[in-house]
Amino acid sequence: MSKVTFALATLLFLVSALVPAQSADLTWKMAFLKYTKGKMESLPFGRPLALADGDQFQLLISPESAGFVDVLYEDTTGAVTVLYQGAAKAGQVITLPAEKQNFQVSPPKGSEKLHVLVSLKAHTSLEALFQGLPKNSPAVLDELTRIKTALLSVAETPEKPVPMGGVSRGLPDGKITEFKGADSYVKTIRFDH
Repeated sequence: MSKVTFALATLLFLVSALVPAQSADLTWKMAFLKYTKGKMESLPFGRPLALADGDQFQLLISPESAGFVDVLYEDTTGAVTVLYQGAAKAGQVITLPAEKQNFQVSPPKGSEKLHVLVSLKAHTSLEALFQGLPKNSPAVLDELTRIKTALLSVAETPEKPVPMGGVSRGLPDGKITEFKGADSYVKTIRFDH
């Protein structure tokens, strides 16, 4: 794990420990880190991200309470791959890909997506569909859409930028995004290249 990634993971853990979690709500933090020529930049999720072939990135996820995390990658053809599936401990920092590695953007050009589902309970209907991937990618995306649509009744704004880094920690200025939901939340990150 690079020093910057380790420092950011430590910061995510510390921020999670300082903010009291509410038992009825799911709260988690996430950062999309882009690496270009040795420099790290935290990108916002509000719109599709513009990346170039050769750009490298990592995804950091930190739930504030124990639960389940599923991260799916959808390529330019719509084929889905499971990047992460499993239980997560409160305050755990999930780094994708694994330590000391980055994803790298490569051809073909188009739109790719990362779908992140964080939940207090397992979504067994979705996870059962993982067995048939990539052949049943449309069924997985349909079930993910069904889950996301069912969750649209969240009354409060589910996303909030949280400051990250600062001069004292040696991290660049940037944002971690905090998410809240009743018991599940789905976030899709689209990047074009």
